Amino acid sequence: VLLSNRLRWQGPALWQGSLAKQKRQGVLRQQRIAELLEQIDRAAAQAGIALVALKGSALLSLGIYGPGERPMGDVDLLVRSEDVEATGRSLTTLGYAAELRTWRHQTFVPGSASTRVRLGEHVDNPILIEVHTRILERLPALDTEITAQVFPRAAQAGANPYPSSAALMRHLLLHAAGNMRARA
Repeated sequence: VLLSNRLRWQGPALWQGSLAKQKRQGVLRQQRIAELLEQIDRAAAQAGIALVALKGSALLSLGIYGPGERPMGDVDLLVRSEDVEATGRSLTTLGYAAELRTWRHQTFVPGSASTRVRLGEHVDNPILIEVHTRILERLPALDTEITAQVFPRAAQAGANPYPSSAALMRHLLLHAAGNMRARA
């Protein structure tokens, strides 16, 4: 989408057609993710669960990017550790099933999910949900946790924003540092 919006070089018609398709798919996928976030918000509020939609979801809600400009493969959520089981049950009502658990998060996949459908951004590719109970990166010198700075003190049932723009940026920078450490 960024190439489609900003590239000055026009290239052959096939190239332009490919960029236009990817742009359309990025916009459609972003719409699906926004709809999923609304469903998660309603389900969490109904279950009395406070959560924070993290990283790309937060940037999406702030309108930081234009339509479809930021690819998103998953939705990251932060919940209190005592709400993990209730969150899993809530996601099950949305058609998701628990799949993989790591030290970092629990992954939920759509019940109807198959493997990746298309290369690049495509509206039919499954949207995974990762449920985190803490924000922690294993950096070279020490583990760095900022959960208390990311989860709002007065969180309400349903989706809550980061406590501040600084908390969002702190999380994005810590995540980037963890990815650099892992050469990801």
